[in-house]
Amino acid sequence: MTRNMKRLILCSLLVLALLPASAQGRIETKKFKIADFPAKTTKIVLTGNDVVDEAFRKEITERWNISPFEFCTPQEFTSLQGSNLYYFLTFANGPAGPEGEAGLTFLTLVKGGTKAEKGLAGMLEVISVPFAPSGAPSTRSFLFLPALIDIIQDFIPKAIQKDRTGYAGLSSYNKNLSKAQGRRILLSRNDLSGKLDDDQIANCLNPRFFVVDEETADRAFADAEQETLVGYLIAPFAPSQGALTYKMLIDAETHELYYFKREKAGKDGDAGFSADELKKFSNLNK
Repeated sequence: MTRNMKRLILCSLLVLALLPASAQGRIETKKFKIADFPAKTTKIVLTGNDVVDEAFRKEITERWNISPFEFCTPQEFTSLQGSNLYYFLTFANGPAGPEGEAGLTFLTLVKGGTKAEKGLAGMLEVISVPFAPSGAPSTRSFLFLPALIDIIQDFIPKAIQKDRTGYAGLSSYNKNLSKAQGRRILLSRNDLSGKLDDDQIANCLNPRFFVVDEETADRAFADAEQETLVGYLIAPFAPSQGALTYKMLIDAETHELYYFKREKAGKDGDAGFSADELKKFSNLNK
């Protein structure tokens, strides 16, 4: 290697070292790619299902405050998704289960761009939140829809600020669980793993941790009870072993997410909060 070549390499390294961190590789980071979100219009993609769209319109109109927004049809989404002038909030079906059964529907925020020709899979995903089993959403799904919209809006600024948050997704909220001490926690019996027996459940209960019927849990959430976290299990209607399921703990009043876990259904499609999770939640108030 000649002396001049060595000097050239040394100079190049010095220039790179002196460049501000913001100028090095920022184009490849997620937070850089979504930094323009607040200035862009978010297209809220309706489904064509009157029941879903009525609830979706209402909650978005009342809650969406993080960017300009406009509603659009699925056909308009198809024609506009290649434009980087827009972000799109849309319902999207996830993959089918291991045995071909229906999976889950997600509320997904993506950025438009040239790779949209490959469909949603080719677009930059900002965040995707599980909503309900694919097919007809339940009444409970609509009960939690406002919270899911608020969680998305809470997540976006954090993802713009920190790449670690953007890439971790909703799992980044698990650090909030340490702040749950002193709060009531309500889990619906229907959201527990089928492997749990009555004694295992009873041994975990305390004056701030309850396992209740679904109606009681949902009423607490609907009434926005203060300092109360309510569990929400999102799983396919009839999951087979290995099907994806999700569990969340959400503050009924503030809609802050305290716990999020993605896992596969167990033997015979068993899904829900486990014995270990019940112990973890119980210990928060001991």
